[in-house]
Amino acid sequence: MFNSYVYFYFLLRLIPLFAPREQPNSGEPVAPIDQPAPAVVLHGSGGTVAAFSEDGKILLTAGEGAARVWDAKSFQPRTAPLLHPGKINAAAISSDGHKVLTAGEDRTVRIWDAETGAVIRVFKHGGPVLSAAFSPDGTHVISGSKDNTAQIWETTPGGPIVTMRFKYEAFQVTFSPGGDKVSILSGSAISLFDAKTGQSATSPDREWMEVCFHVTFSPDGKQLVSAGETSATVVDVATEKIIAAAHVWPQDSPWRVFTAAYTRDGSKLVTGTTGLVQVWNSATCRPLTKELKGDDLDYFETVGFSRDGKRVFAGGDSADYTNVWAVWDSKSGKSVQAVRYGHSAQGYALSPDGTLVAGGGLKLGDTGIWKLPADDK
Repeated sequence: MFNSYVYFYFLLRLIPLFAPREQPNSGEPVAPIDQPAPAVVLHGSGGTVAAFSEDGKILLTAGEGAARVWDAKSFQPRTAPLLHPGKINAAAISSDGHKVLTAGEDRTVRIWDAETGAVIRVFKHGGPVLSAAFSPDGTHVISGSKDNTAQIWETTPGGPIVTMRFKYEAFQVTFSPGGDKVSILSGSAISLFDAKTGQSATSPDREWMEVCFHVTFSPDGKQLVSAGETSATVVDVATEKIIAAAHVWPQDSPWRVFTAAYTRDGSKLVTGTTGLVQVWNSATCRPLTKELKGDDLDYFETVGFSRDGKRVFAGGDSADYTNVWAVWDSKSGKSVQAVRYGHSAQGYALSPDGTLVAGGGLKLGDTGIWKLPADDK
């Protein structure tokens, strides 16, 4: 049966072609197409998934049939290609940088040694795997699938499996920073579970019940932000009470908030939506910058900050099937660099130090590396 969430999301992507647009405050728009060209091109890298390790030393790229682990300084491959049949939908690096995972349409999650490229373990689902993530200590993996389940596995062979079942596919899964809880998005609703037992940790009386497209825990694990509808809602994890809401659009607007992310210290939030990026105080959800503009038809579905919080990043695609990414100063809102290029893809990442952007969608599935100007002192 066709998933109602997927149908609803598809309709949201058509809205920009027909709906009137609220005019944002003045901001610096993204650059024209192909300005500037990447400094480095990683050939045969996949191009649909990109992720830097926490220490910034490793870059993981993935796409159709394979993933690659790269040295993020020399941009030389650290291993042979990690062969994973079919399209890879998710890829991640463990916090210590010793393991990587790939998950995809072949219904498997594969754990690899990041130094040797050897397969450590393979997990199997009953349907394509849409999302997967390591626990903070790297000892467990959670995966979400079109088979309407999310499963928690040990990364070493022989460990127990915890299975959580849903009415719809589990399309986003993540561990809390403490590793004691997991959040799962299924059918556009958030559910919390105990990571050891798989028992529900969500109250039926919770306040936050809106449609959700993305959920992120705060760095201390005490809060989470739910991106969906016309706002990003900050929720207390223990009480499940709403703390504040970042109202990106008026409630009667057709526009939706696709994603959100915290700074490492948890003091700021960034939201991504159609044509706009916004930085907020995470405690009050008051805007800290002017609205950071893209084109009216840009879909900013990946956002984040540099490690020090000084730079904010957004990546996505556009209705004309080009890629777009942009980096701004998170305090002033001044544009650092922006690029529009290539063909539609979803693999974007900002290095932890805020000096590099990796973006997929170049021809033949290549990944581009752009070097950013130094911070203004």
